[in-house]
Amino acid sequence: MSVFVPHAPMLNRLFELQQADDAAIGHESLDRIARRVLQLAEAFENPLVVPVGDSAQRVLGAITLISRGTVEVSTWTCRVASREVLLVGTVAATTIEFETVAGILRSRGASGIYACALHVDTLDPLRDVDTLELIDSPIHNRLTVVDRRGMRPT
Repeated sequence: MSVFVPHAPMLNRLFELQQADDAAIGHESLDRIARRVLQLAEAFENPLVVPVGDSAQRVLGAITLISRGTVEVSTWTCRVASREVLLVGTVAATTIEFETVAGILRSRGASGIYACALHVDTLDPLRDVDTLELIDSPIHNRLTVVDRRGMRPT
């Protein structure tokens, strides 16, 4: 069911993104997305993987199962100081959620903060996130990396 509010284009866009988010983490694509994020996580030495948004929790659950626990998924009490962190999101309207979480993790001593998502509608300049990688998905089919200098296709 689609939600539409007359004369509210921004709100309607948020509804569209929420529907895309729901579709992106369906059982058909969850395994593929989790494996792609796991590949990114394995590029770091002992990274802490942190969900950004509710749907990302499902992705991290799948990662935990696939990796058999070899990738550490964050908890409220886990050690962050001097660690590299991979933020995992799904579909977002802006980078504000990533920046908010990154700011908290920086204040807890994270040494590097990297992020990945399926789709971000508005790619705002990054402050606390070192890079944001848009991963291949049904929504966004081109791999793109955004860093503090701006966007560049890979």
